[in-house]
Amino acid sequence: MVSRTVSTARLVGAMLAALALAACATPGPIEQNVSPDFNYDVQVDRVGTDSIAFFEDGRGQAPTTVLMHGIPVSSALWRNVAPIVAEAGPVMAFDLPGYGRSSLPANGDFSYQSLYDPMAAWLDRQDAPFVLVVTDLGSLLGIDYAMRNPDRVRGLVLMEAAYMPAREWAAQLTPLQQAMLPAMRWDAFADFMIVNQPRFQRLALDMGTVRDLSPEEEARYLDVYDDVERRRVVREGPGPTTMPRGAVSQMPGDMVDVMNRNAAALAQSDIPMLLLTADPGMIVQPEAVAYAQENFRDLTIREVGAGRHFLPEDQPTAVGEAIRDWLVETGFSDARPRG
Repeated sequence: MVSRTVSTARLVGAMLAALALAACATPGPIEQNVSPDFNYDVQVDRVGTDSIAFFEDGRGQAPTTVLMHGIPVSSALWRNVAPIVAEAGPVMAFDLPGYGRSSLPANGDFSYQSLYDPMAAWLDRQDAPFVLVVTDLGSLLGIDYAMRNPDRVRGLVLMEAAYMPAREWAAQLTPLQQAMLPAMRWDAFADFMIVNQPRFQRLALDMGTVRDLSPEEEARYLDVYDDVERRRVVREGPGPTTMPRGAVSQMPGDMVDVMNRNAAALAQSDIPMLLLTADPGMIVQPEAVAYAQENFRDLTIREVGAGRHFLPEDQPTAVGEAIRDWLVETGFSDARPRG
């Protein structure tokens, strides 16, 4: 029975991987010669029993721009974006709790709240107000923080972000993505793909980038998953395996409840927002762009070119320049505009 379960999971995993790669639209040209190098010194702050790893760049009087990553990557996602944004002022990028070089939640609980609390405590220590740049899981956590602390967040940059009500967000995904969500809720499949080996983590990188990452880049993201506890964060924490069936909240504080609460608050917020879009993108489809246009009060939209999910890996210069220029145009930075 165990052998049959594993064989089934292996077959389903291979089928989903092949279908996912085949279903991605063929994008246009991406940036050439993207540097694999990580040229920052990583620092670590203690937050109670937890620790947050981060790096910094830039200086000046402008609000700090804080960069937040998603699953299954780390702050290294921003290594080629941060130097460009730093032309407009200070920049910080940090690893979410349980990811990269940040510690696992000390209580062994990988739920949404256990990731949110040390992140929020660390952000509370930073000079405010600041600008948050969010993507993927970082958008769920970052938007939540911004809506709870509007006096501390000067602006929001959304990129491959979950900012819609959960059911509307799920409905705008491609048919294949919608089919993969219930597969990830199947315990045997999720354990096979995420916990037994980091198959999902590698698949996410392959699916989410147009270019082929170098072995050095892949290792920087994936080596941490040699630790099974790190794999459990992806399996048990907020993400595709914990999205309730039908994108309907099952209890207060679950992933869908947070998404719905964030969407309602964003629609009432006066915080300036920048939405970065790509062609074809993954979790932000045209319906999500239209939703943002219709519901957000102070919104700027910029197209950064071809890309799927991890846009800083395919278009780091375009992403960095879009954020830098928006900081200048909004008056958040007094750096001289590029032109």
